[in-house]
Amino acid sequence: LEFRRELFDDALARFKDNQIQEALVDFENIVAMEPRNYVGDNFSRVTPIYKVTQYNIACCYSMLNQADEGLKSLGAAMSAGFDNYDQIRRDKNLENLRKSSKFQPLIDQYDEPVINWGAIKATFGFFGKKEE
Repeated sequence: LEFRRELFDDALARFKDNQIQEALVDFENIVAMEPRNYVGDNFSRVTPIYKVTQYNIACCYSMLNQADEGLKSLGAAMSAGFDNYDQIRRDKNLENLRKSSKFQPLIDQYDEPVINWGAIKATFGFFGKKEE
C-alpha cells in the first residue's frame, strides 16, 4: 500500500510537470493495484486512492484530447464515489471533456443538473401564453 502511495505522488508530480503520458501510465498502474474484494470502514468497495486516481486519469485523457477515454474514467470515478461535482465542473484539466456532448448527460447521472431546462420551459411556457 505504501508503494502505491509513492507511485501516486510520483504520478502527480509528473502530471504537474506536464509529463501527461507518463503520469497516465502511473495512474493506470495504481488502478490495476486495487485490491480485490476490498471493503472499507464505510463499506466502500474501493480504496480512497482509487476514486481520486480515476479522476486524475480523466484529467490526463482530457489533456491528451482523448475525450471518450476521459469520460469513461470520469464515470468510473463518480461511480466509485468521487462526488466533488463543483471541481469536475471547474477543473481546467477537464476542459476538453466538458466540451463533449456526452459530458452533461454523464454528470447529470450522479449530480442534480445545475439548470433544470424542463422546469424552466414549463414555467416560461405557462406564463408566456396569452389568455384567449
